[in-house]
Amino acid sequence: MMKKTQGAYEVLVSWEPFLTQIAFLKEGRVEHFFVERPHQKSEVGNIYKGRVVKVLKGLQAAFVDIGTSRNGFLPFEEQEEWFPLEGAEEEQCSRARKPLAVGEECVVQVTKPGFEHKGVKLTAQVSLPGRLLVLLPFSSRRGVSRRIESAAERQRLAEILGEVVPSSMGFIVRTACSGKKKDEIQREARFLISSAEKIKRLARRLPPGSLLREEDDLPAVVLRDYVTEDVREILVDSERVFRQMRVYARAFMPEVLGRIRLVRDRTPLLERYGVTKQIVGFLDERVPLPSGGYLLIEEGNHLMAIDVNTGGSQRKSLSDTIFHTNLEAAQEIPRQIRVRNLSGLIVIDFIDMKDAGQRRQVFETLEKAMESDKARTKTLHISKLGLVEMSREKFGLSLVRELMSPCACCGGTGRTKSVELAAIEAKNALVAKMQKSPSARMTVRLSKDLREFCEAQNVFRLSFLERRRVAFQTVASFQPCEFEIV
Repeated sequence: MMKKTQGAYEVLVSWEPFLTQIAFLKEGRVEHFFVERPHQKSEVGNIYKGRVVKVLKGLQAAFVDIGTSRNGFLPFEEQEEWFPLEGAEEEQCSRARKPLAVGEECVVQVTKPGFEHKGVKLTAQVSLPGRLLVLLPFSSRRGVSRRIESAAERQRLAEILGEVVPSSMGFIVRTACSGKKKDEIQREARFLISSAEKIKRLARRLPPGSLLREEDDLPAVVLRDYVTEDVREILVDSERVFRQMRVYARAFMPEVLGRIRLVRDRTPLLERYGVTKQIVGFLDERVPLPSGGYLLIEEGNHLMAIDVNTGGSQRKSLSDTIFHTNLEAAQEIPRQIRVRNLSGLIVIDFIDMKDAGQRRQVFETLEKAMESDKARTKTLHISKLGLVEMSREKFGLSLVRELMSPCACCGGTGRTKSVELAAIEAKNALVAKMQKSPSARMTVRLSKDLREFCEAQNVFRLSFLERRRVAFQTVASFQPCEFEIV
């Protein structure tokens, strides 16, 4: 009998044709959660052949047409390295060049997803991530993860890859590469080099706006980037995904093969392990803390705010209550940030603490709990007012935006317009339409609530002749403040 791997995490992979969900559990608690919808798959990681349509000299950036609904935004990073598409030798791809001009073609990769009215963010520093290394097809830069501290091991890995990676390409050795055998490392390197050569061939042959390489599906990405020796087992409820994950593991992670198991059970996998209920909690603004305090998490378009409150928490003194509530919050907030996939600017408002030592301890607890987050973060020290400012790398949409649809009434803002404002808008719209068509008959269609308010307040104030050509109709299916004039 195979000995069961002793690891901290269980990974649950639940697949439906319209939604893939992957949860990392530690002692029954969701610590990481990933979602992918096939019809709204993230473009992050995709590689395109694009054409520059506008250069913004003041911003040192350009807009690039990559064939999607919106142009991508490409900053001109320092020492940017580009893949030559026309009139350049292969050796030139490792040298810096001047920023692109309007009409010029380029190979770019998506680094950040688009958001509402913004297109995706791009880079010309294309990278092909693998399990053990990241290949840089158009760069000669080479490096080793700082987490590999042994100088001898760093040198060994660099020499192994130097034997197979062409001088025109670069690489970054990932932490997972430490201790791996030479043939395993070089096998993955050759696969990535083959992928890079295919991208180059397609880039020269296909027109601008073409997709050259699509990022792997979510199960493969999670295997590649998140599954380590800390994972005890990977349970999959779909035979199709089970086979795909085993194919990937057999090629790049043979040590994981024995941990991937297919689960056939009438009870849904996430329901069976209590994940569904936990995810519903992550969609709520209010998060309870063990001692009775709570967090309030508000997602905005430009800022994420997390407020810490004592609630019903009680200790022997007020200062003790505040300190322990803040400590509990500092332990829980990083988990909430990871699972909810909050990104951009995040402001945490801890309860005011007068003691500098307590502030330092709360901040150190927060920093330690953030260590398991693979996203790049930058955290400023806690202020005297208890505020912590943090920026976190954007990987995709937040959990709320992935699993919840915008409110049809409020447009996703979380608030609806008042009935007073809606009544004024309806009146103004009717007046404008009557002025535009003085003799036309028209119907004002309103929700029940809005019509009752307008009649009670005599909002429209129509004359005798106007009332003869304007009819009012109640529409039961309308939202409370909805109206239209036909």
